[in-house]
Amino acid sequence: KYPPMLFYPELGLRSYGKGTFHKRGLLGNEVGNKRLFEIKAGDLLFSNVIAWEGAVAIAKPQDDGRFGSHRYIACVVDDSRADTSFVFRFLTTPVGINLLTLASPGGAGRNKTLGLSALAKIVIPLPPLEEQKKITQNLDGVDAKLNALEKKLANYQALKRGLMQKLLTGEWRVKLDRTIANA
Repeated sequence: KYPPMLFYPELGLRSYGKGTFHKRGLLGNEVGNKRLFEIKAGDLLFSNVIAWEGAVAIAKPQDDGRFGSHRYIACVVDDSRADTSFVFRFLTTPVGINLLTLASPGGAGRNKTLGLSALAKIVIPLPPLEEQKKITQNLDGVDAKLNALEKKLANYQALKRGLMQKLLTGEWRVKLDRTIANA
């Protein structure tokens, strides 16, 4: 049982390798029949109910000390054999998601549960450790550039919306060149 007045900040996982998010959390008396476990930064996390949808993430430093329920699986990658980021990236590729889907038997709809034994049987092709690290460094660099471009795009889209609002409502007027106005 959980002490009734202790607070357990929860963690959730997004599908398609989109990372973690912070839930409100629960007081001990709100936990009910959930089984909670503490998450550590660097853990490789899976949602056992939607792993087949790519609900895989690496716990970030800000996730450390949060709690997952029995609906999550946390793994510590053997860093003498594999790079956690490499394993994560592989599992969120179409091939990796297919392996997670095959390891998540279930009926119709979204009722496909990933079990520990099935997860342990997934074979991940591992190049030498230094090569794994180099691959993830390169992909991290590309991700950083993509994120910067996405932020720029969002800023330009916001600027365009603002301009449209001002121009189309007549709040701002456009002065026409006389040659255009007389045409």
